[in-house]
Amino acid sequence: MTSEQRAGDVLVVGPLPGPRVAAAGRQPRLELRERFGLAKDQPVVLFAASELDELTTLLFQTTLLNHDCQLLFDVADDDEAAALLRRRAKGFGVRAQLFGRVEAAAELWACADVVVAKPSPRLERRVLFLRQALLALPDDDDALALVRPFVERRLGRVASSSSTFAAELDGLLADLDGLRERLAARPRGELSAVARAVRRAEAESASLLAKRALARQVKRPGSVATPESSPEEEPSSASPLESIGPEEGAAVDPARDDELAAAEADANR
Repeated sequence: MTSEQRAGDVLVVGPLPGPRVAAAGRQPRLELRERFGLAKDQPVVLFAASELDELTTLLFQTTLLNHDCQLLFDVADDDEAAALLRRRAKGFGVRAQLFGRVEAAAELWACADVVVAKPSPRLERRVLFLRQALLALPDDDDALALVRPFVERRLGRVASSSSTFAAELDGLLADLDGLRERLAARPRGELSAVARAVRRAEAESASLLAKRALARQVKRPGSVATPESSPEEEPSSASPLESIGPEEGAAVDPARDDELAAAEADANR
């Protein structure tokens, strides 16, 4: 802090969710779901799949749920996770949606009621900002400590292992109306502080980009100043989501390989 700054000018907010997430969080959730063709009458559960272990077991566990929900899997840049989910979803008869590192990733996250993930400070901030419940699969004591406030405030649960996942998710979905009320009633002080900081960062970033663009158009010695231009791109109507699992009306293949059978055995212990 410089001598010209006062303590009141410094706002401590922790890890920011990022401008895209902040903008997505300000959009009505049901409107976002309609935009992406997601169910408006079912809860949406999003898996941070690129960071999760035992995806086969987790996917099988979704077949044991007592509550209907729509499943979204964010695989980011993990091609192996995407290939595994495509293969196992068809074998298990699980219909879900998958996406990678796409332009609309933040908006797709904002569609979810519940996020399934390994806890981290960045994830914690994102989930709080988007007013979502958290089903955590912590892998150490530090991660467990991060999710404890969610559990104490009845805004999340912990699955101690992937084989208890279905029971914990059912517990969250059974109390979905209460969850939504508690999330909506969260004190907005911290959230507003984050939002102000994000908007300030957005404004500074936009100003910097504008200055850089102007600098590139300034006439250089011995050259002709011509503004950079690019042909306008047509907005893409293609969905960022990929449907995985059996097609509507298709019979589910009853065959199971050794890995699928192991997942079933583990879930039934």
